[in-house]
Amino acid sequence: MTQFLTLFTINISHAYYDAGCRDFDFVFPSDTAHQLRRGKLLAKKNSNALNILFEAGNSGDALIPFAGKTIRIGLKLMNPFFSNFTDLTFMTGRPALFCGNYEDPAALDTPAGTMLIGRVFSHPIETMERPLTAIVKDAGGQTLKHDVITASDNLSAISVNLTGRDAGAYEVEEVYSGGARTTSYYSDAELRQQGVFGVMEITIDGDFYSSPPAFNITFDAKREILKYYIVTRDFTSPELTKLSIVDNGHTEDGPECKFYESEAGGIYRGGYFSGIAWRQRHQSGAVQVQ
Repeated sequence: MTQFLTLFTINISHAYYDAGCRDFDFVFPSDTAHQLRRGKLLAKKNSNALNILFEAGNSGDALIPFAGKTIRIGLKLMNPFFSNFTDLTFMTGRPALFCGNYEDPAALDTPAGTMLIGRVFSHPIETMERPLTAIVKDAGGQTLKHDVITASDNLSAISVNLTGRDAGAYEVEEVYSGGARTTSYYSDAELRQQGVFGVMEITIDGDFYSSPPAFNITFDAKREILKYYIVTRDFTSPELTKLSIVDNGHTEDGPECKFYESEAGGIYRGGYFSGIAWRQRHQSGAVQVQ
């Protein structure tokens, strides 16, 4: 008699939500879907998590061991307003997220930004200094292309053709006399066409079968200071100092909304600036003036 047991799980959380983040769907490129079927693995999705199960015999051993194989998973963003309340500075201006379990098989490396590309792409040269050497490398560090660019070449970009190579992570390193800079890319024409927000690569470790890991992707809420101004016409400054603000949305994990005397202090369009209240953007609740 066979049974399905957990191989690993992926959970997505966000500081903006109390219970999980439901803003994503998990999608699989066709080659990964084929891998799952061939390895007798099942993918079960719920609102904010993905569970990968393996088929096992009565003893609990996998019918088809999958250790050493890598599963690629796309993160499809379903909420178009996600960036409005999410801190994405860790992506360093890159439009796609990438993470894997390379350093510790049982934990995700720190997510980073990348450029999601197809098989053929153009890399814009970001360094103005010449001469410059542009080196294209795969995830294993193997050099695939090596171009020396001089001022007389008058080139602002190099073309890279990855046809015939595996989908995965690549990088272009620009080396010049003053240093070097690296741009990360992820080649997957299928996931790019689906418009995924990010890509995960999970390499199956043999210990997963006895101790299935729970991988977590955690997003922080965007933090901004919002200012509240109270403008009045019929009150003097001493009278306005009696005003108080009650922060009904204050919680232990966020600063209480404070009321400060305005530095301007004087007349504003016939009234007084009575003060400024501020709240970090990720907080919820009402600000009440008394």
